[in-house]
Amino acid sequence: MKPFDSERQAYLIIQKQSEERPVVEFMFEGVERINIVPSPVNYDSLLWGILLERKDGFIYFASAILDVDSLEGSSDWVTWIKAKSVKWREALQYIGDSTVYVHKDL
Repeated sequence: MKPFDSERQAYLIIQKQSEERPVVEFMFEGVERINIVPSPVNYDSLLWGILLERKDGFIYFASAILDVDSLEGSSDWVTWIKAKSVKWREALQYIGDSTVYVHKDL
């Protein structure tokens, strides 16, 4: 996430096991909240489903298929983002088993 309050952007890269759009990069703008919960030790970080929904003028992304209204109560076990908008693109340059850290110019 960019450190300036006026920007409030966060980037998320998801790689999936599919030939159709195997790597997707999301750019969330106007971020209001990020809740990050790592996977427990000895667990994988696979996403079995995600939430991507617009409600009350915000975009919500979550690492589980939940009702938007239940996200606050799920903060101990679900990673989620609340933002004003989202853009996404296919990002084939990130295909592979390497960990990806992307620096975006401020």
